[in-house]
Amino acid sequence: MEFDRRVQIFLVARRPDQDRETIEFGSGYLIAPRLVLTAAHILGDASGPWPGTLVVSRPRPAPVTALAVADDASPQPLNRRYPATVRWYRRTPLVDAALIELDEGNGWPTPESLEDTGTRPPQRWGRLIGPLPQPVTVLGFPRMQEDGSTRQRLDEQLVGEIVPGNGSLVHRYEISSTAPVPGGGDREGTGRSGISGTAPVPGGDPDGERKGTVWSGISGAAVHAGNLLCGVVRTDRNATGGGIRLTATPSALLLADDGFRAVVAEHSSGWEPALEPVEPTALLAPAAPLRTLRSPAALLRADAEAVAFHGRAAELDMLRTWCEKGPSKLSVQVITGPGGQGKTRLARRLTQVLADSGWVTGHVRAGLVDPPGPLDFSSLRTDLPLVLVVDYAETRPRVVRELVRHFLEADNHRVRLLLLARADGSWRKPAADTEYETGSVLDSAPVMKLAALLPDGEAAESRAAAFTRAARDLSVLLPSVPGFPEYDWGRVAAELRPADGLSDSRYDNVLTLHMTALVGLLQNGPAPVETAAGTSVERTLVLHESKFWEATSDSREFRLGLSERTLGRAAAVAALCGAADQDEAIRVLGSLPDVEAGKAARIAEWFAWLYPPAQGHYWGALQPDRIAEHHADEAVTSGGLALPGVLAAASPAQQARSVTTLARAVVAHNNARRTADGERILAVLGAALDTVTIHTEALRSAVAALPGPSRAVPGLALRLTQDLVDRYQRSTARPAEAVDPEQLASDAAALAGALSDLGVLLGEAGRPQEALSANRRAVDLYEGIASNTTYAPYLGSSLNRLSNRLAEAGDYTGAVKPAERAVTIHERLTATDRTAFEPGLLTALTTLGNRYAQTGRYAEGLAAVDRAVRIGTRLADADPGTHSPSLARALLNLGAWLAQRGLSAEGLDAGERAVDVYRRLAMANPAGYEAELAVALTNFGNHLAKAGRQDEALAAAEEAVRISRRLAAIDPAAYEPGLALALHNLASRLDTAGRGAEALTAAEEAAKIHRRLAESNPAVYGPRLAVTLTNLGAWLHRAGRAAEALAAAEEAVKILRTLARLSPEVHGPHLAASLTNLAAWLREAGRGAEALARATEAVAVQRRLQKKDPAAHLPHLAQSLYLQALTLAGQGDLPAALSATGESVEAHRGMREGAVAMDGLHRVLTLQADLLNALGRTGEAETIRRWLAENPVRPPR
Repeated sequence: MEFDRRVQIFLVARRPDQDRETIEFGSGYLIAPRLVLTAAHILGDASGPWPGTLVVSRPRPAPVTALAVADDASPQPLNRRYPATVRWYRRTPLVDAALIELDEGNGWPTPESLEDTGTRPPQRWGRLIGPLPQPVTVLGFPRMQEDGSTRQRLDEQLVGEIVPGNGSLVHRYEISSTAPVPGGGDREGTGRSGISGTAPVPGGDPDGERKGTVWSGISGAAVHAGNLLCGVVRTDRNATGGGIRLTATPSALLLADDGFRAVVAEHSSGWEPALEPVEPTALLAPAAPLRTLRSPAALLRADAEAVAFHGRAAELDMLRTWCEKGPSKLSVQVITGPGGQGKTRLARRLTQVLADSGWVTGHVRAGLVDPPGPLDFSSLRTDLPLVLVVDYAETRPRVVRELVRHFLEADNHRVRLLLLARADGSWRKPAADTEYETGSVLDSAPVMKLAALLPDGEAAESRAAAFTRAARDLSVLLPSVPGFPEYDWGRVAAELRPADGLSDSRYDNVLTLHMTALVGLLQNGPAPVETAAGTSVERTLVLHESKFWEATSDSREFRLGLSERTLGRAAAVAALCGAADQDEAIRVLGSLPDVEAGKAARIAEWFAWLYPPAQGHYWGALQPDRIAEHHADEAVTSGGLALPGVLAAASPAQQARSVTTLARAVVAHNNARRTADGERILAVLGAALDTVTIHTEALRSAVAALPGPSRAVPGLALRLTQDLVDRYQRSTARPAEAVDPEQLASDAAALAGALSDLGVLLGEAGRPQEALSANRRAVDLYEGIASNTTYAPYLGSSLNRLSNRLAEAGDYTGAVKPAERAVTIHERLTATDRTAFEPGLLTALTTLGNRYAQTGRYAEGLAAVDRAVRIGTRLADADPGTHSPSLARALLNLGAWLAQRGLSAEGLDAGERAVDVYRRLAMANPAGYEAELAVALTNFGNHLAKAGRQDEALAAAEEAVRISRRLAAIDPAAYEPGLALALHNLASRLDTAGRGAEALTAAEEAAKIHRRLAESNPAVYGPRLAVTLTNLGAWLHRAGRAAEALAAAEEAVKILRTLARLSPEVHGPHLAASLTNLAAWLREAGRGAEALARATEAVAVQRRLQKKDPAAHLPHLAQSLYLQALTLAGQGDLPAALSATGESVEAHRGMREGAVAMDGLHRVLTLQADLLNALGRTGEAETIRRWLAENPVRPPR
């Protein structure tokens, strides 16, 4: 609300109900330099505006200096009138408003508050969304403020409130107030709908006939709630009892009119009018943020929107469907992607589109960071559909959790919470200091991994067109950057061509494309910077920014007199740390050795001016983030910035931000395959963490914000989490009597949560025993506090994780009990609150089904997983967006175990359902679910192969490889493991189809990938490499490449022997299979003694496994004994060979019905008959041969 925008409206016209001209009078408000909003009834009736002479005046008080010498006791305001024209008009029972444009060329003075419409929109618009009274202010010129001697209208500032429930059924605001009103006015209305004033002409003054009320003339006045214009006054309802009741047309109705929006946009310097919710303005960023373009890099900020939005139609459709369909309650969606991928632009576009459809939309302001106490989100209460965006969600997990908690408790209406983050991670996992339902909602939220806008392989013309658009749009705004010389930037943009043709995969990222365009403009402009060949666009852009640092820091306003190196370090400190206030800024700047005492405050002021902050911050930073991260990286690794000193001076929030910023820089290097650069950052950061003690809260925030899984920054994630565990252990070591019991429980829960995270990281790092130990400790801690119902769900989840860890270590029997207890706990919880806890029960049942199957309790396992699938189906039917992924995982699991246990038809059905669900998910969110679709297709292909549907099996395997290969090209670290598994499976399918050469090619590629992965993480990928080598050996052998087959088998055996010593139940089966292959090929190579040793070792391994799980391992034991018998016979030990065949036959007979392979049994019996014959036991041999003839092997159907 600005006083210098209030205006008076005069229309000299002949109304249809009058026989002479009259002066119509009302109030108005400038919403742009030459555009006035007012009430329509001042200017005409339902048929349209009346013809006449329209003028506008902007009364201003006389200067104070003039008053000191004035004799007039009642000096009059300056009140010149200017001609104007009606540009938009609407007068209906619903809307009473008009837009008036001041004519050009008449000397109209632009108000000071509207002189700069380039960096900020001329007007912000608001709507009330909640049920509570809202204070508002009205500025206008009612009759009660008429000067008695001059008849001049003076101003009135009415402070009142809007009660949203008054008039809402007819979309009307009613403004009530009990403020005292000057006496002497006529309070009786005329029955007219408006409260404008009327006077005959000539006669000179409005309201000459004294019709209307004391409020006559305030029609058209703007209604403000803070800085938001939320309506325009139309009538006085003639309140009784000493109060005031005015009505107003809401701004929401005005902005719903395309004609109104078009006129406003035309006068708003390119700003589109946007409607903002009034009540939560303190929580939300303005719909149109400031365009403070004080340096070239500012043009690349997402909120600057310098380059027009394009593309993302599929993602927008998916997000709109998520918002508009599904349950009328809270739903959460996560979007992840590297910096510059377009997350923020996509979210802003979504909110713009939905706002035009009547949704309440908002972006939680950047300055709203994790607080020490609870946040008040009551101002978000509304029965209107609401979508709320939280950017950088990973850096403020408490804000996210508090929002979820608020909406779960307070709202039964359609609420959509869109969370934007660089990567998924522990930030959205259940935390012990929040309600379990809150954590469960976040943990189960679907994740959209935002794909590249212009992926590798996109048509060259598409990238070239995007580059040209970016250069053109950036060139339009470059002249807005202060300090740039005048130049024909449009010509430069038109002639600009990328140097490398945009073929490199780095141009997948839209920000990289835009940076390249901006750097191209700058380097072909009047002031290029010197760069060496191969200099990155980030570095070149920082060099251009540094010119602005030097120019502005030495300007008259600052006169800092600092070297370029010191300015660069100061900018790096700001990028690393941020600052909530000036004290924080001064402390971290003071850590720079070349900053003199007392100068830090002036540097902080300079930087805050150059990079204006979001609300809640003291200064901004280099933008976009990737530029800031690049500069911070260079400063700490090669620019002489001492990171330990900065961290020591930083607040906990600044410490967390520093670690997060550098971790993101590492990820960026790794994504670009510049791993050496990433290692340098980690080395510098590690050395600093060795030197400086990081605050506990900083550790917690940094751990939550690190990208997951830990493959992105594995050592750092593990180190910080271990440090956090150590810190929590010290806090829980205090004497119990010295601490409040609730605090003790909270501390124990925090330690347990950190231990659970540590267990995951240790498992990913290939340290299973340490991971298991961490999980056991977490369970023990939760056991101690589970009597508090708050922590019971966490005990259930922790038991579930412990069961998985025990199974991974091969202790299937020991893994059953924690899985059973997890189910029991979740069943009890589900009985109290089905909505909150049934998803956890689904997960626990899936785990329990696996445990039962792994211990031979197949019927119980099938019942548990089948129950999980039924729960998942019901949940997915009610809320597909949230629960379909859990259903798909349960189906995938069910199918795998059914097939493994010989229930091929049932496994095929479950596998097909899993593929169907994942295919639907992937169609809506390819980046989020294509990788899981590939896994489902791989498993489905195996089911099809077992069912004899080889062509379909091969098609599924080929599709899985196509998907995995495309994903691995985008993010090798994330998706190459999946590609290797898909290739390995494809090799099997190709081999079955008789395409041996292609099978071998696929297997060799799988082995190559697994070998590369195993070099960096042998504990995780060594087992996969060994299995791949085992099968590769088989295919090499069939191709006649015996020596290579032997080498592959020997390498596999070597790897698996080591692994089986650590986890015999897990790796023993693969070791036995590899030994069997190796023995067979050694035998063929004439190396009988070695073959016998390997065959005997294989039998020994299978015997141990068979004792623990006969059903699973008898078939393999039978095969190994057959090979041992063959080898013994070849060595001339016929009695021992005969004994081995006897054992193999018994193993076949011990298999459950349906699992016996008749061809295998025939081979063993044939060998046995030959051995008996050779030993002179011809009668026994003949009996076996007769049985074989009577029981032939039937060909597969």
